[in-house]
Formats: sequence, C-alpha cells, structure tokens
Amino acid sequence: WEDVKRLNDEPFDETDKRSRLEWIAYWMQNMSGTDERERTVSRDQLESKLAGMLVENGEMTDFGKATKESHNFIEQIRKRAGLLIEKGRDRFSFAHLTFQEYFAACYIVNKYYLLGVPKLWEEELRKRLHDPRWQEVMLLILGKQNSFPGVTSTLIANILNAQSDYDDILQRDLLFAGRCLGDDISIETRIKNSIIDGLFNLFENGKYRGLINNALNILIGMRGSKYEDEVAEKFIKAL
Repeated sequence: WEDVKRLNDEPFDETDKRSRLEWIAYWMQNMSGTDERERTVSRDQLESKLAGMLVENGEMTDFGKATKESHNFIEQIRKRAGLLIEKGRDRFSFAHLTFQEYFAACYIVNKYYLLGVPKLWEEELRKRLHDPRWQEVMLLILGKQNSFPGVTSTLIANILNAQSDYDDILQRDLLFAGRCLGDDISIETRIKNSIIDGLFNLFENGKYRGLINNALNILIGMRGSKYEDEVAEKFIKAL
C-alpha cells in the first residue's frame, strides 16, 4: 500500500509498525461497548496508552520521549497507511472494524506462541467465547492456526465441551464449533464428526424453532468448505 504512494522516508520499520498496530488493535478490541462511537479513542488517550506500552515493553525508558514517539507513529499511520483514521476532532479508529479484529487476532496468536494453547484458551478465549464482539477475532485466531490441526483440534474441542451457562438449552458451544467448520478450520475426524452429528441432531430433533434454524444455517454455511460433501450426504439421507 505504502509502496504505491512511493514513500522514501520511513522512520519506523515494518516490524515496529506491525507490532504496535497489533497492540493498539487488541487494546481497542478490549474496550467496552460495540457501537461505532465506543470503538473510537481520543488522540491523547491513544498516545498515552501506546507510550505506556513502549515503556512497559522496554522499548523506551523515558515516558516523555515515548509519548513523542507515539505521536509520530500515529501520524505516520494516519497519513500514509490509512489504517487509523480520524473520526471527528482528534478521535481515532481503525478504518474498518475488520482491520481491528485482524490485528487483535495477530497480537493474541503472537503473544501465546510460546505460552502455549492451554494459556491461550484460559486467558483469552474461554472468557470471551460467546461475546459477539470477539466471535470474528476467535475465528481469525483459529484460521491463523489452521496449519497446526493439533492446535485447532484442541481449541475446538474446548469450545465444544465448554459447558457454557444454560448451554443445555442454548447450545451455543455446539453452534460456534459448527461456525468454525464453516470457516474451513482443520480438525481431527472424531471432533468433526461430533460437531456435524450434533448439528444434525439439533436440526432434526430440536425443541425450539430458533435453534433448529440456527443449526440449519450453520450446516448450510459449510457449503464450499472441505466438509461440504459430508454435510450434503447427511442431508440426502435425512430426506
């Protein structure tokens, strides 16, 4: 993107820009609220938080200099990359929520690369499992781990067996595990079978119309995925 703009003077290298954007996205994703207004932050707040991160991570030692560094960084990203934009006077947000979700997912994956899957589940995913604000972030996290089916199998098995509140009625764990298959996440056969069988059982024998429709929509959503043929065969047998 920046190459198209033919920029020659780069005060920040790509690694710095990427890691800082990921941190900003994760911090903003954690902010309360889901409407557009609450996804924006003031310039002062953004610069102060980023400066604090630079000092805490040991990149800089002087908070004043870190604040100036944060100001320059935010200006460069705003003017050149277009990922952070101003919404109103001195208020910033990502140009699109998709950017925020993607970079937040990258931050989490990088943070837990060495810490391991159990900590990733317990510290990040379990508590946010059915928070609508975090659904796409979790799918992105799983997608970024798709070349490691042992990791994705463990995480989706955790989702399926999370025993969330009122899940005997709401079936949210099963439904979200099904969404993961719709995103073409690779998992072990036994877990995949458990999810698909569970969704068909809910579709055929569910007590509530809303849940039946949800199960149907998720099964239909597997069209185009590696699970499409298996789901289609089950639909034919159910006729």
